[in-house]
Amino acid sequence: MAAVQKLTVSIKKLKEARNAIILAHVYQRGEVQDIADYVGDSLDLSRKAVNTKANVIVLCGVQFMAETAASVRYMADFTGSTSQMSGYVKQSP
Repeated sequence: MAAVQKLTVSIKKLKEARNAIILAHVYQRGEVQDIADYVGDSLDLSRKAVNTKANVIVLCGVQFMAETAASVRYMADFTGSTSQMSGYVKQSP
């Protein structure tokens, strides 16, 4: 268990140093969900990726989820708004 605690401390330090956010899909192991900033389904995690101010997004899931999050984040950064993506990603109330 000490190894998990040591790894957790290292991850938290890296998150802070790199202004990172960790998004984990609901099917990830408990240890991954415990260290994540947000846990949710694919759509929910994409919403979090769009709205974050983090410089680095770590998405713990399958590749298409990371690609989707990267795409919607890029569009938000490029347009300065997520309104043009309203058909794809709805903003959380």
